[in-house]
Amino acid sequence: MLQVFKKKLAGAAMLAMLLVAGSAGLTQAAPPPQVGAGPKFKLNTDWPKALPNNWHIGPLTGIYGDRHGLVWTSSQSNRLGDYDLSQDLGNGDCCTIAPQIIAFDQAGNVVKSWFVSVPPPRNTTRPRGPFDPPVMPNAKVYPTTCPGFKCISNVHSVYVDSKDNVWVVGNGRGDSHILKFDYNGKFLLQIGGDNTKGCCGNQDKNNLGAGSQGGGTGIAYWAPTNEVFVTDGYINRRVIVFDADTGAFKRMWGAYGKQPQPSVLDERTGDMVSPKPTRVHEGPGATEFDTLHGVTILPDGVVWIADRVGNRIQQFKIDGTFIREAFVSRKSTNGTGTVYGFAFSNDKDMKYVYIADGGNKKVHILERATLQEVGSFGGCGGQMPGCFNHVHVTAADTAGNVYTGEAASGARIQRWDLVK
Repeated sequence: MLQVFKKKLAGAAMLAMLLVAGSAGLTQAAPPPQVGAGPKFKLNTDWPKALPNNWHIGPLTGIYGDRHGLVWTSSQSNRLGDYDLSQDLGNGDCCTIAPQIIAFDQAGNVVKSWFVSVPPPRNTTRPRGPFDPPVMPNAKVYPTTCPGFKCISNVHSVYVDSKDNVWVVGNGRGDSHILKFDYNGKFLLQIGGDNTKGCCGNQDKNNLGAGSQGGGTGIAYWAPTNEVFVTDGYINRRVIVFDADTGAFKRMWGAYGKQPQPSVLDERTGDMVSPKPTRVHEGPGATEFDTLHGVTILPDGVVWIADRVGNRIQQFKIDGTFIREAFVSRKSTNGTGTVYGFAFSNDKDMKYVYIADGGNKKVHILERATLQEVGSFGGCGGQMPGCFNHVHVTAADTAGNVYTGEAASGARIQRWDLVK
């Protein structure tokens, strides 16, 4: 009996050692190595700092690095559930809904923030299931409207133009509008906002798509003509351009610079919809955009469009004239696509472009001139440092560092410092 006890004790000790070793391995695991050539980056695990006020962000859908070095983010914090918000519900210590728009400085501190969405009411009288946390009488009460503008139901992107105006679009039901604020969050302009039956299709010159998953996905500004460019891409399939001061319609185009296919009314839902193109993995590309997901305009006036589920980049002149296209991991057949959006290196030639690829959980590094891939980082799934749950957006700051934002259950931002 004593011998058996000793063997069990030895086995337990060995198991404990293995568990400790495994735990140490998990906490000390290094990010996966960067693949290929191009600029080199090192994951900065100390950025950002802890958020103030017990804030809890939601799925992180937008990032933009402005000319002053601030890093702006948009998150769908209004979609957080009861279990994330015990402090707001009055039944625990953490947490509370973070503003959807947050700007960080280079040290990772929050320096600006404001709300563009309102959370659903936490009704204390509604029937609650046996596992639902209680909503206490001291629960925080949020406004039900936004000050002077139509709230965004599902914020998707934030962008800062060369005049320091901050632009926001969303992709939820009813998000047929574009919002413009000054650098400190003062509301300036709303373009669009209708969501009546029959509005908001590819033919509409005043509104973005507004179906069950409609609205804008990306924003860019071109100073010489004072125009704002928006990819209207979850339910519509077009780039649409407005005057940045008046909101007047200027022009629009679809894939290859052609007019987008007219939308039709879905009587069942009341949405205007455009047929989804068949995905093409070889030969000529699809004649319609699939899911437009981002837009960037470089100083040379070339408009870069991310056709996410089309697995491709298309480039245009400012007037919508098609220039060229290139595919990224074209053979990928996953449903989320490979080209989510762009960031660029900060050298004078902007030699490299960084492309978020949520389907393959990586960031591709391409040479801008040739559109040939030279490297990548990430490429592993999960919440471990340097991996991605669902990388949705990438951005760069004035120092050349790269930021990645994860939507869905990822809900975080990571910073990759440029190794010089």
